[in-house]
Amino acid sequence: MMVQGATSLRMYSDESITIDSPVDDDIFAAGSVVNINAPVDSAIVAGGVVNVNAPVSGDLILAGGQVVLRSDIGGKLVAAGSRINISSRIQRNAVLMGEDISMLPGTVVGRDALIGAKRFSNQGSINGTLTVAAEEFENNGTAGRVEFQKIEGRREDTAFMSFFHLLSTIGFLLLGLIGLRVFPWLFRASEAKMLRDPAIETLVGLLAIIVCVILAVILAITVVGIPIAIMLLLLLAVGIMLSGLLVSFTLGRRVMALLRSGTGSSVSFTVGYVILNILFLLPYIGWIFMLISVCLGIGALLYVVRDGASPQLTTA
Repeated sequence: MMVQGATSLRMYSDESITIDSPVDDDIFAAGSVVNINAPVDSAIVAGGVVNVNAPVSGDLILAGGQVVLRSDIGGKLVAAGSRINISSRIQRNAVLMGEDISMLPGTVVGRDALIGAKRFSNQGSINGTLTVAAEEFENNGTAGRVEFQKIEGRREDTAFMSFFHLLSTIGFLLLGLIGLRVFPWLFRASEAKMLRDPAIETLVGLLAIIVCVILAVILAITVVGIPIAIMLLLLLAVGIMLSGLLVSFTLGRRVMALLRSGTGSSVSFTVGYVILNILFLLPYIGWIFMLISVCLGIGALLYVVRDGASPQLTTA
């Protein structure tokens, strides 16, 4: 899909997205291939292949399989992907997570850079501190200070796992957008529960997961209870899948409220989804965000089921 010029907040969702005319505000794009060939104010992007060939005057947040940045970024850069190649001038900080990350000659980071990768190559210039956690680190560039922590190699087939993770990430994004259209009341009701007391919702969700697993094991031991055990585990699996989508919606709504941006629910969900998945990819602490997300989402879902939610609730 080719997108023409615009003067307001825009969201794009298609197999192939190309932005060829300037957009004088924020953009949110999700697709298999996303090309930004004209200046935009700021961008949040999720895609299989992402190419940024024109200036972004504000922040750039993206997640993709193959990411190529060839133009200036006026704010901060937050990116997660399998392969990331950068030849840009980044005005503020850069936070990058991926399998293979390269800062090519001409790359400049105005402040600090935080890198989590399997392989990282730096041929650029970081004015502040360069912090790297990687299996392999090649530094032929410059930095105000370098902090490197070597990560021990893993035996998994990382190429296959990265490809599978990319497909599942895009698939869940599409599932969430469809669910938001079909069951908007569920997302709004869950948001209300999460904001009421997130600590209690998270604790309830954690206890529910533990009880469900223990009960399923006990039922399976009795043999006659195996069908019920299977049903319980299937319900738990559905709850886990829904939890991330519900938390993404709530997170996106809070972020957009803080930015004082009056956007639709689909845009808010996409923003929250991208941010949440980037948090999941953070080295060492990503699993903590994932656990909190699952428990919070399941806890809110249980309260929605207990208290009931009217399908008349609609998204703003």
